[in-house]
Amino acid sequence: MKTRRILLFSLSLCIIAIIFPHTLIGQEIDKTYKWNYKVNPDSRVALGNYDTDIVIHTWDKPEVEFHMIINAEFRNEEDAEEVDDYLKRLKFSSSSGRTELNSRFWKSRTNIMGISTMVLEGLKPIRYRKFKMECILWIPEEASLELNTKYSEVKIEDLGAELILDSYDDEIYAESVGEKASIVAKYSEMEFSDMKDVDLDLYNCDLLMKDVGDLKIITKYSEITAADAGILDIDSYEDELSFENCGDIKFIAKYSELNAGLAGKLVADNYECEFTADKITNARIQAKYSDFVITMADHLDIISFYEGGIESENVKSIEIKETKYAEYNIEVLGKDLIIVEGYEDNIAVERLTTGMQKIDINGKYLDIEMGIAFNFDCRLKANIRYPDLDIDEDIFRTKIHIKEGSDLEYEGIKGTEKTGMPELLISGYEVNLSISEY
Repeated sequence: MKTRRILLFSLSLCIIAIIFPHTLIGQEIDKTYKWNYKVNPDSRVALGNYDTDIVIHTWDKPEVEFHMIINAEFRNEEDAEEVDDYLKRLKFSSSSGRTELNSRFWKSRTNIMGISTMVLEGLKPIRYRKFKMECILWIPEEASLELNTKYSEVKIEDLGAELILDSYDDEIYAESVGEKASIVAKYSEMEFSDMKDVDLDLYNCDLLMKDVGDLKIITKYSEITAADAGILDIDSYEDELSFENCGDIKFIAKYSELNAGLAGKLVADNYECEFTADKITNARIQAKYSDFVITMADHLDIISFYEGGIESENVKSIEIKETKYAEYNIEVLGKDLIIVEGYEDNIAVERLTTGMQKIDINGKYLDIEMGIAFNFDCRLKANIRYPDLDIDEDIFRTKIHIKEGSDLEYEGIKGTEKTGMPELLISGYEVNLSISEY
């Protein structure tokens, strides 16, 4: 992937366009060709671009102006004159509402065994020794831009309206986009400043944005980085995605990494992914072979979780419907933890706060470790076949302890017993339970 460059717009090409010598000498062309069209201020400009570096400026004129700066050497004087005459006669389609331009004025260009050939409409093949071209485009400030480009470096100033971009193997550096953008790109490196809402369809691209609105993303093998973003709707395959802050997130992904910073709600359906966030509100998660590191959260709703991990410094409540071979490491749990069906999971809660209302865990082959505040009163009930309990008798006063063969029924009270007190309910098969006090 190409190295990113800092957004840099210069007037160098504009100056070149003004002072460039307009010459046709013998078999060489060293000349700027110009087209100018009167349009509405809010018109639409469609530009096709192929293997040509271009700068796109915006201005306060109701005009579209297009320059081709050509430096070429041909086989003979006749070929040079034919290309010059062809470009002088070349016209583009333009009305007050839409202008269509194309930097590719040839039908084809080939290089076979060191012989370079250009074919123009209605002319015989033309041989050339060298061909260099750059373009400059000026459009109204409030015009919309449709850009289809390949193999080029493109620089775009502030756009006041919509951007529709189709890119292949380009380097694109743009400032702000005033309205919604739609970007389809492959093998391209793109850098934008402020943007509104954006639809993205990317394949093996690098995209860097500053502030952006809502994002709808379909992507493979890409790297996307932004500062503040709105709502994220992501369909991802083997990508690296990073946002400093964002709104709600829908993250459907395989083999991808997402760093969300400060975020809203999360809906995730992941396979072998990594998700990191400083804070979310609520989450609804289905995942296999995936890891979630969420510093703070209100509620985690785990639909199914298989051979992965969830780590959090502070979460209020967790409800897990089905989990297998997973690890849960929670530093502070504020309200409740419910596991409907667990299998060979490790569950560690360093601190249950005094706001805890209920723990209800059921499963097979579980390892459970919990720390309870010294001033927290609660009831512990356990119904386990093949139990391994490590509970300090100074913490819980035993009320019921019935052991029949491999089955254990246990009830203990911490603190003062009262009706409706918080409960810790543990049930299952071959469960190791360790409870300590902090």
